[in-house]
Order: sequence, then C-alpha cells, then structure tokens
Amino acid sequence: MANYVGVMSAKILDRYGIPGTSPITIKVADTETVAQLATTAADFVTVVQDVTDGVVADCVVTLTFPGSGEALDSGTGDIEKGGLFNFTNAETPYLWGILIPDLAASVLSSGGLIDLANTSITALIDYVTTSHGGVTVVNKGLEALTALADALITFRKHRKPLSRKTKEI
Repeated sequence: MANYVGVMSAKILDRYGIPGTSPITIKVADTETVAQLATTAADFVTVVQDVTDGVVADCVVTLTFPGSGEALDSGTGDIEKGGLFNFTNAETPYLWGILIPDLAASVLSSGGLIDLANTSITALIDYVTTSHGGVTVVNKGLEALTALADALITFRKHRKPLSRKTKEI
C-alpha cells in the first residue's frame, strides 16, 4: 500500500469577505476513495467551523503524485517557450486553453509549428478529449472538452528566475 502526501486547506472568510486559509498536511493511502476523502474534508470543515468566527467557504485537497523520476537537471529546454492547445466543448462557443510549458522540439514541424500529426501530440489530444473512468477533463464551467480547435507556440518571460541564472565566461 502506497501513501501520497497532500494538503487539506479550509478557506475562511471574515465578516468583510477577506479570505484566510487553514492548511494541514495529510497522508492519504492509495486505497482511499474520492468519497472517503470528501467525507474527511467535510469533517475538517466542521471542526474548523466550530473554532472560527468566520465562515468556511470551501475546502481544497491537493495530492502530490510522483513525477517522472528523472533528475531535476536532466531538462534541456527553456520554460519560456510553450505550446497552447485550445479545445472546444459541446455546450458553449468558448475555447479552453491548456498550456504545456517547455514544449519539446521533437513535436515541432520543420517549419517550427506544432506538428498535429506527431504521436505525442495526438496522445495529448486524445487524453484531454477522452473520459478516463470517472475522470473527465473539463473547463471551469464543468463542460467536457471535445476537440482541439488550434495549437500555437507561446513565449512567456519569467524575468526573476532568469536573473538568477549563472553564465559561464
């Protein structure tokens, strides 16, 4: 049985609507169901509500799952260059964007655009537009994403982290 580390945080609003949080670190067994975790979160909300004069607006549970296992210094790209994938949904005409930072050069066409025929790109599109058991990728309106509308390369500047880079002379 594996355990995952997470954070359970109650968002508390005072009488002026100013938010504060009450985070606790949790360890969750891999046998725990979503319903059991929701019950645990509801119990935490009740306990916190009893000791605050504010109102517990919501409770957020964040779990940390293992990454790829590669060494942190094995990345070769640049986080500033990414790919933005815009998806449609069946209910509204609005697109929902998913940003992938540090887009791999191997998924680009010879012209420097995102190659939509690349197997890694088609796997990403299939993952986003297909239901996975009880899990579906949705937008903030809880509308399932149905198809890729467009994909483009983006550039985002993170000046503070860049200022900490050292350069060899």
